[in-house]
Amino acid sequence: VIDDENEREAVLITYFQQFEEAEDMYTHNNQLEHAINLRSKMGDWFKVEKLLHNICAEGKALAWIWDKIGHYFYERQKWARAAPYFSRSNNITKLAECLYLQENFTSLERAADRINEDCNASSALAHLFTSAGMCEQATTAYLHANDAENAISTCIVMNRWEHATTVAGSLEFHQDMVGV
Repeated sequence: VIDDENEREAVLITYFQQFEEAEDMYTHNNQLEHAINLRSKMGDWFKVEKLLHNICAEGKALAWIWDKIGHYFYERQKWARAAPYFSRSNNITKLAECLYLQENFTSLERAADRINEDCNASSALAHLFTSAGMCEQATTAYLHANDAENAISTCIVMNRWEHATTVAGSLEFHQDMVGV
C-alpha cells in the first residue's frame, strides 16, 4: 500500500505507460530515486544519466550508467560511440574490444596501460594483441596476468624466438615447454 497520494498517482500513470508524466510527477515531488528506478527498469540509460546528473551523483552510480550506455552502443555495433563510455566506466575489457574492432591499435596499447590488478582484463587484452600479431604487447599483457607460459607460447607461435628466450630468461622460466 502506497501512502503518498502523488506517488500512488505516479505508479498508476506508469501502469498506463505514460512514462513521461510519471517521471515528471516524481521529479516535481523530489522523488528522483523513483524516476531513476522507473527509467532503469525501462532500460532508458540516457534519461537515467540525465537524472543522475540532476542529483549530482558521483563515482559508482555514474560508472554504472556509463557502462550501461556503452553496452547499448556496443550491442548496436557502434563501437566508436561505445568506447568513450567504457573508458569513463573503467570497463577496460569492453573498451579494448571496441578499440580492437575499430582497428585502433594505438589506443588499444594505451588502454592496456590503464589495467591495474585485473588479471582477467590483462588476459583478454593479451588475446586481442595476439590475434592482431602484436607479440610484445601480448607478451606484456600475459605477464601482467601472471601467465608466463602463454607469453612464451605466443612468442613461439609468432616465430619470435629471440623475444621468447628474452622473456624466458628474464623470468628464469625452467618449465618443460614440450607441449608448445
